[in-house]
Amino acid sequence: MANTGFHACGTAANVAGTGSDWSSPTNAQARDVTNLATSAIPAFGATDYLRCTNFGLSADVPDGATIDGIIVRINRKASLADILLDSDLKLWNGSTVIGDNKASATLYPTSLTDKDYGTASDKWGATLTATLIRSSTFGVQLLVINLDEASTRTASVDVVEMCVYYTEAPTFIPWAIIM
Repeated sequence: MANTGFHACGTAANVAGTGSDWSSPTNAQARDVTNLATSAIPAFGATDYLRCTNFGLSADVPDGATIDGIIVRINRKASLADILLDSDLKLWNGSTVIGDNKASATLYPTSLTDKDYGTASDKWGATLTATLIRSSTFGVQLLVINLDEASTRTASVDVVEMCVYYTEAPTFIPWAIIM
């Protein structure tokens, strides 16, 4: 089984909904620990979705490959310990969410820390193809909730990265007829 290594998203955007906006969502496109995508979440509130796509996998996943699994890595933190957690984390196929919700019950720490979702053999309950993975519109979207009953808390994301595990399609070698 081969893998692409971790690639940062090339596009990150706030998807307006009923939650708090992500400020500077494009800051989730690079690991730099100073420029962060942030959302100030009111008490018992949630963020809008942070949608990250365009992971630049088109050159790394060969045509016809079988997708074995995906790991999404989010470098994240909270303004106060034991208050924020993921509520929704799903793959995005370019037009809708697909597969299982991989949101974690692990609370956000107060310093930037990587959190991995999925495994090398986890397809997230979705039908994944090389064509889909290679698309610039394929990605993931995240929604965070605030468990504090009295105060606004800030969620911060430094970078969203993806690593895809795959098995290459067998190569057909025609036999030569020797007479």
